[in-house]
Amino acid sequence: MGCTDTRDRVPALGGLRVLDLSSSVAGALAAMCLGDYGAEVLRVELPGSIALKNAALWHRNKAVIEIDWETLEGARRLGSLFAGTDCVIFTERVTTSFGTAHPILLQRFEQLVKVVMPPFARGVKWPVGGESAEFAGALAGFARRQSSVNGGPVESVFPHVVYEQGLWAATVAVAALVERQRSGLGQTCEIDGMHGALVAATATMAIDPSASPASTAVGPGGPNPVYSVYKCADGLWLFFGALTPKFQDVGFDALGISDVLADARIGESRSELFSPENRGWVRARIAQALGARPRDEWLAVMKAAGCPAAEVGKSADWLDHPQITALGLRKEIDDPEVGPVVMPGAPVTMTRSPACQPEARRRLDAMPDWSHRSLPVPVSAGAAGNGPLDGVRVIDLGTVLAGPYAGTLLAELGADVMKVEPLGGDTFRTLGFHYNRGQRSLAIDLRNEQGRDAFLALAHTTDVVIDNYRPGVLEKLRISYDDLVSTVREDIITTSISGYGDSGPLAAEPGFDPSLQAMSGMMAAQGGSSDPVFFTMAVNDVTSACAAAFGTCVALYHRLKCGAGQRVQITLTGMAAFMQAGEIVRYRGHPPMPSGSEDYAGPSSLDRYYQTADGYIRLRADCVEQLVDAGLLGRAPAPAAVEAALLSACSELRTDELIELLESSKVVAVPALTTADLPHVGWAVEGRYLEEHSAPDGKRLLLPGRYARLSRTERTDSIMPPGIGEHTTALLREAGLDSNAINALFEQNVVAEHGPMTTFSLVRYR
Repeated sequence: MGCTDTRDRVPALGGLRVLDLSSSVAGALAAMCLGDYGAEVLRVELPGSIALKNAALWHRNKAVIEIDWETLEGARRLGSLFAGTDCVIFTERVTTSFGTAHPILLQRFEQLVKVVMPPFARGVKWPVGGESAEFAGALAGFARRQSSVNGGPVESVFPHVVYEQGLWAATVAVAALVERQRSGLGQTCEIDGMHGALVAATATMAIDPSASPASTAVGPGGPNPVYSVYKCADGLWLFFGALTPKFQDVGFDALGISDVLADARIGESRSELFSPENRGWVRARIAQALGARPRDEWLAVMKAAGCPAAEVGKSADWLDHPQITALGLRKEIDDPEVGPVVMPGAPVTMTRSPACQPEARRRLDAMPDWSHRSLPVPVSAGAAGNGPLDGVRVIDLGTVLAGPYAGTLLAELGADVMKVEPLGGDTFRTLGFHYNRGQRSLAIDLRNEQGRDAFLALAHTTDVVIDNYRPGVLEKLRISYDDLVSTVREDIITTSISGYGDSGPLAAEPGFDPSLQAMSGMMAAQGGSSDPVFFTMAVNDVTSACAAAFGTCVALYHRLKCGAGQRVQITLTGMAAFMQAGEIVRYRGHPPMPSGSEDYAGPSSLDRYYQTADGYIRLRADCVEQLVDAGLLGRAPAPAAVEAALLSACSELRTDELIELLESSKVVAVPALTTADLPHVGWAVEGRYLEEHSAPDGKRLLLPGRYARLSRTERTDSIMPPGIGEHTTALLREAGLDSNAINALFEQNVVAEHGPMTTFSLVRYR
């Protein structure tokens, strides 16, 4: 399939046909992402099936038809669709039902990309019939990693793990379609709920199994007082974002408390600001200072000083924020079933193949004609064992978190990723080593003319360049998209992540994950009527990285069809809408915005966390009588007394015996694990969700293993972070520089090379 003119602004995934057979939000979201960029998506539902909540959102840009595929006639009709399909998305339940009746149907179509999205990990006794962000959060260790007041599990009011699973599944699907353009072959891609959890919380999943779990009883603002939320004199809340020494210097000076940084208890190590010994008094000094003036005054002061700060807003207002509007991320459709809908738009901006304007779902009465399709002609063998993006070269200019992590996700999919960093290295690479895995490192001074020339030589060999600089930095370095197109190659792809994008009132401001947590209303929604809650998971950062990987794969697919590169852009602003899309979408009859509380344990006394004699469980009962039948309660208490009765009864039993007791009466319950528990549960290691590594000092570490399963092209090796400039010489040679040129760069201190990485910090800064 080709484009008549590479300058045409055509949908990147135009011509692809996708069958959405999923029964989950994650599956529907994955199909939605493909439809957003031009794929023709057909949603197939069983007659009488329960509609997904927020279906008007998840099924935008889809046609919907009912087929009873559990009958022979329905199976025949569905089979006729498979013949013309490029990608099919389904959950384990549908797969099992369909596959049992027709075991060879899927095997007949070897060029089909099959995306399977079970609700959780292999080897786990899943307690409910479908997906559940609540139970996934309990089993993946999310709830017991969240900062709290009492140190117990905290349930997120947002199903972040489900949204992450859906976006990552769409990414893997497009990567498999890119590979299919080369090999002519499809494959099965399995992305389950635990894979979504690994992508969402990869830092949390870096585990020292010999260490005891760190206490999470640090308050709703998190463990780091210089990167937290505070109440101002007018009762309004503000996020104070002095994470790095640069921002601490100007921020503390603006607050009039610079003496804190000179205190002997802090010394030369700024990490002492959030050590358990110091965080209490440091937080008290900052709180006292910020409590002396109204929020808007402090926001103006911090902006003038150059220290990040942001107001704590409301989720219900986020789609009306001027920055959302400026970026075109507020969309409206007229759905045939619920009427007018206001929703977040597609989160990735592409200059040559922009996302489609959303259209309302449409019901079909007749079968579409998918009997014919144009299939790719094989041009080379498949990349077995190397990942579907084998052969794709990526330069990663990213620093700190979102940029480097996008590179790691592409490396997991087989790309050759080259981390280009300053001579002293990315400042976050020790604390954030897990965000740099699978990459090779070139340490180079890009401000030097010879360094820039060497970079451009490397770029000549590259397909993609990733960055997460503030707008304008690439232009100053003269390595922007336009620079690379004019001096390197016309078909290059650049992927940029920023806080607020290139336009709008906040475009020039530095953007940080918690700034967007605060502004978008996530923090306030989680805290409810109590204090705002700082999400321990870097929600917007990690999702921006995943979206960058998705956008890059979409651009690669478009280039294979049309021969044209383009600029891909992702903003934390857009991701803060995407990661609460089902909650902030507006239409007649939409449920109220979710609201948590201090140490939110769940929505009701029959659907929440409870402490046991040796841990915690997450239970869900249909009625009190089930608990009486199980013997947990001697009699049914008054409704207002149920929670207290359960708190008392559960605390007297061990987790394992309590779950066994509850299961006898069909009460759904799972243990609430900590990340420290994961190395000791068989499914986590046996399923390669975690892999053991030995650090140079002999310390045993467990790190995320495979982020997805692919039947034909899954990577077989382990991915680890590089040392600073560990591969400088090798990469310069690949760029075409000879020994004399390389030696000259070393002699002039334009490049540096060091050995493998030896220091792996597991200090939790948030």
